Amino acid sequence: MKVNKENIVQDLIKYIEKEEQDFQGSRMTDESKVTKTEIVNRILAELEKEMNNED
Repeated sequence: MKVNKENIVQDLIKYIEKEEQDFQGSRMTDESKVTKTEIVNRILAELEKEMNNED
């Protein structure tokens, strides 16, 4: 099943927003175990997964 590009974009936006909220929450509680680099790598992995599902 092909996923339309608009759905991919919306899913990625939601994923990025969730990661940002989690990161901000961990910073506020001083539990910043996840680095920005790790978040970017997760986002890129999610993008790759979505792109593979598109094929």
